Amino acid sequence: VLLVLLQVSLRDALMLSLAVVAQALAGAFFWQRLRGRGGRSADLLELTGMGLALGTILALLAGVILLPVLPDGWGWIASPVVALVWVGVRRARRAEWAPDANSFLPLAAALPALAGLLLGLGGLLLSLTRYPLVWSGEWSGYHRDMVFFEALGTSVSRFGSWDSIFMSGAEIRYHWFAYGWVGQLTNTTGAAPFAALTRVLPLVALIAVVALAVTWARSMTRVRWVPWLVVVLIVIGG
Repeated sequence: VLLVLLQVSLRDALMLSLAVVAQALAGAFFWQRLRGRGGRSADLLELTGMGLALGTILALLAGVILLPVLPDGWGWIASPVVALVWVGVRRARRAEWAPDANSFLPLAAALPALAGLLLGLGGLLLSLTRYPLVWSGEWSGYHRDMVFFEALGTSVSRFGSWDSIFMSGAEIRYHWFAYGWVGQLTNTTGAAPFAALTRVLPLVALIAVVALAVTWARSMTRVRWVPWLVVVLIVIGG
């Protein structure tokens, strides 16, 4: 719904959302398995933050590594598929995986996280007014780097981490992790240019950072106002 309100078409919003949710669920599954080995459990907020962080990086790396086999970045589906197979095997062995009973999210975590999301979303909406997805006949609203980032994402997802879309035979000498992920989403979902870059990427980053910040703060202290302070400082700090 939020993506549609931000000028993303209904079809693109659905496809992009499904892709991100699949990656996040796979990341949350793998993180829960790692946490479970240490006898510890993760609550919903931690699973959200780590699911997005781990799920997106696994998707990106899989897309780049499997590019010779699955072109255009489709290799990202490997991590969700592995997670599904893993769950299926465990179900077959009657060792079902399910969220821990301690996954209930207390208000002490939910309220500062919600406040951070609302605060960050307010600033994000103001920023996104400069990046319309409907062509207006001019590029004055776009920062000049945005076109480069969109091309970089396309380059990584289609040609890999070395070959460059900018010059034949040239290597990419630029940090491309976030943009490669954007390119994979755009190519595999068929989304319009700049939709993933200017809409999905900021939203995913905001949700993940707020979730991780609150989780980390609560793990270090029981002082209730600390998570509030942490999310405010992180969100307004850009």
